[in-house]
Amino acid sequence: MKNLSILLSTIILCLMASSCKDQNNDKNDDAAGNNVTIEAKSGELIIHPISDAIPTEGGYKITQQAKNYNKSEIINGGEEAAIEYHYQSKEGFTGTETVEITSTYSIGDGNMKVGDIITLTITVK
Repeated sequence: MKNLSILLSTIILCLMASSCKDQNNDKNDDAAGNNVTIEAKSGELIIHPISDAIPTEGGYKITQQAKNYNKSEIINGGEEAAIEYHYQSKEGFTGTETVEITSTYSIGDGNMKVGDIITLTITVK
């Protein structure tokens, strides 16, 4: 019976240790959906959903801005998602724009960490 208790305790400790290991990983690895390609007509307004929820701590910011835009901004409380990116090129512009959006988060201790980095490649025709 004593050996069974030791075995069960060892298994429980191993399970607890392995579940805690994943909580410390940084979130900026290249997950699906972090590199997005969008096509647009010159002057067309593009709305790209970023998140279905507004974070309590942290948020989203543009860390690499487009160069040829009338509008390039993050909108909270959008029509298609809780957080959206809106882009509209300057009238007559054709070419490729790259926009980088970075999320930050906290586990509740006020120490902000970098989360996902979303790269939008916008081809304007």
